[in-house]
Amino acid sequence: MKNFTKEIKIALVAILSIVIIYFGITFLKGMSLFDDSKSFYVALPEVSGLAVSSEVLADGFPVGVVRDMSFDYNSNKQVVIHITVDKKLNIPIGSYAELSKEMLGATKLNLVLSETNLFLNEGDTISGGWRLGALDAASSLMPKLETLMPKLDSIMYGLSILVNNPSIATTLDNMAYLTTDLKTTTGQLNNLLGKEMPKLANNANTMMTKVGNATDKMNDVDFKGLSDNTIQTLTQLQQVTSDLQKLLTNREGTYGKVMYDPSLYNHLDSTIQSANALMNDLRAHPKRYVHFSVFGKKDRAPKEAEQTAP
Repeated sequence: MKNFTKEIKIALVAILSIVIIYFGITFLKGMSLFDDSKSFYVALPEVSGLAVSSEVLADGFPVGVVRDMSFDYNSNKQVVIHITVDKKLNIPIGSYAELSKEMLGATKLNLVLSETNLFLNEGDTISGGWRLGALDAASSLMPKLETLMPKLDSIMYGLSILVNNPSIATTLDNMAYLTTDLKTTTGQLNNLLGKEMPKLANNANTMMTKVGNATDKMNDVDFKGLSDNTIQTLTQLQQVTSDLQKLLTNREGTYGKVMYDPSLYNHLDSTIQSANALMNDLRAHPKRYVHFSVFGKKDRAPKEAEQTAP
């Protein structure tokens, strides 16, 4: 070190610092300078948010990094991304790459592996696209929200008018009074249930006991014998009714002759007329039929004696 000049020492320190910085940046980027890796290319139409040294995932597991990005001006106007992945990883044919936005704004590249047994060769190009996440869905809703803003403004204006309406305060006061009355009524009802319900329950139990006793007594009643007696009485009544009907319809019997023989009516009418004539004559000439004497029986007049003589 004694043979080195001051300038050489400064140059060696500067070169060593540059090497350390390079290896440090490479390590911080996740790139390995000593391990072997496979290189592939991913073609995407748009890569906003993706940067060199971004992590590459395979079904969500980190397997590599983004080495470089370039724009293809000649063919499809796509961005070609150079990625390196672990040499142990075999990418099946049919796999594709998808970009997605994270909540903090970072963009990640994920390889969705297919399930075939045929694999891509190193240096092949993988097609890809964007996967709509929560942020993308929110951004797609922005135009709809912009169209809804005037309607929301009118709705808020209507709500402000409704809230500032004095009737709302009156309604709230009425609701408070109603709640108070309801609370009082509930307390009274609880008091009623606590004091009166046991009495009502005792009365109900007493009534049920009486009903049970009455039911037991009714069970002791011989309903079959009562039914037989009733049937027997109805049978006798039916027989009496039948006999009475025969009696009424028989013209040869006593009742039939009384009811249907006109001669009896004529004789009875003649007898009544004779009785009426007798009564009239009795009223007109009572002395012909009744004789009174205070001193004894008088001799009848000679004329009357002659009329009565044989």
